[in-house]
Amino acid sequence: MTTARARLEQRGEIPHVDERVDSAGRLQPATKPQSETDEGWLARTLAEVGDGTFTIPATPEEMIARMRELDEEQERIERIVYERKLAALQEQPPSAQRDAREVGLMLRYQRDQMRRAFHKSGATSIEEFAEMADLYVGYVHDILMLDEVD
Repeated sequence: MTTARARLEQRGEIPHVDERVDSAGRLQPATKPQSETDEGWLARTLAEVGDGTFTIPATPEEMIARMRELDEEQERIERIVYERKLAALQEQPPSAQRDAREVGLMLRYQRDQMRRAFHKSGATSIEEFAEMADLYVGYVHDILMLDEVD
């Protein structure tokens, strides 16, 4: 459908518009905004870092907002690293060793993500977190308690 519409817009058979009206009469964007690629984000972030200087936030609210931004950036970097390691592993010839490394990588990434979610949740116990996340307590316990094995 999207490809057909794009062809018709190119030929001028239907008008190209930036906004459309939905069934409730509201203006909606005609296309979804393009999300920034990981490569573009990394390049922009590294360029912003520049000489390594930074501005200290002036208010506690600005400090909290900056801390949240840094946390989101760290999560994105961890995901990018995970995806690149996984892609590199998947390029290797199939073998039991490759499969074991892949499973290990996935479990460590899942553990790190769950630990982050646990700390953000404010839960005081694994049981409380499992209930909040609607997960089986034994599963949460096993993932959170995985030891570092590299």
